[in-house]
Amino acid sequence: MDKRISSYITVGLAWLLLIFLLLRPHAPGSAERSSWVRSTLKTAFEPVLALQGASDETVLGLVEMAAMSKREALAEVRRLRSENVELKSELLQLGEAQLENVRLEVLLNLKQQSKWRLKTSKVIGREPSGWWKEVFIDLTAEDGAKPLLPVITPDGLVGRISSVESSYSRVTLLGSPELQIPALAQETRASGILKMSREDSYSLDILDLDFLKRDSGVQSGHKIVSSGLGGVFPAGIPIGTVLKVSPAMEGLYFQAKVQLHAKTDRLEEVCVILR
Repeated sequence: MDKRISSYITVGLAWLLLIFLLLRPHAPGSAERSSWVRSTLKTAFEPVLALQGASDETVLGLVEMAAMSKREALAEVRRLRSENVELKSELLQLGEAQLENVRLEVLLNLKQQSKWRLKTSKVIGREPSGWWKEVFIDLTAEDGAKPLLPVITPDGLVGRISSVESSYSRVTLLGSPELQIPALAQETRASGILKMSREDSYSLDILDLDFLKRDSGVQSGHKIVSSGLGGVFPAGIPIGTVLKVSPAMEGLYFQAKVQLHAKTDRLEEVCVILR
């Protein structure tokens, strides 16, 4: 047997013997001797026992600290998530506010440079039965709103006021079957009537310019503006660009497909031309 193992066994037996002497019942005459042995063993084991007690307290403390740290960490995670949601919401709001400021600045420039007296208004709704053909704006009679007043954006003409209510005005948009506009080509001064396209009735931004003479000279790329005839729309309001020209009604006259400048499905703010 290895000498070291023999030594360990010998020491272990010695310790066991001492513990036995310490714990076994004592005769009355040996009380003093037993007390001395107990005292000696207690003194020998006191550092070990103290270290064990301290270790137990340390372990318990670490466990409590770990549990507390986990609770605090989870609470911090929840707080950060909530704060992140709030910051994202604020960022979106700031982004929307910035875009609105840009649009309003463009409208302000339009008002300053326009030869017409304009009133800015906000789109507050759409007519469900004619979603892309009518909108509601927050302009009333007190603000100068009247039926038939033209409605424009920086891109061009979008429609006219059809009725004025107590808290809003109804605007009929270009492309509605109820709206026909006298218009002309800037380049040739040839005039016609701009109205809803028969072939593209579901299109939001393509209209027909009808009743063009055969010799009108209107071509693709020409600019279409209001002619001023009829007295509803002032002359010179930009409307759109000619896409193509083709014969209509067995060649009696020509018809032009016109791409509108303004996006009537994306209206948020408009200007009303006051009289």
